[in-house]
Amino acid sequence: MAGHGPYLNHSKRAQRAQLQLSFSTATAKALASRSPYTVATGNTAKHLFDLMLMGYFLEYKILATELHASTSGRYPLDGDFLNSLQQCGISWHQ
Repeated sequence: MAGHGPYLNHSKRAQRAQLQLSFSTATAKALASRSPYTVATGNTAKHLFDLMLMGYFLEYKILATELHASTSGRYPLDGDFLNSLQQCGISWHQ
């Protein structure tokens, strides 16, 4: 819980314990993940596709865990992207 010293110094013991449990649980879940990817559906997925359709590149970053190395990349969002959406049956963008 590095970087939270000022907050922790002014917290009650029960609050510190709850915060530590939250950090421990989140860290354990992240490290246990077999996939570094996140899945979005519904309105969230539609919003992401809308943003991608307005841009020129998709940039991503995967954070390092014990199972995965940190990596990043950049893909062009061009006509091939639109054709791929059509082939997948995604057509609400039209």
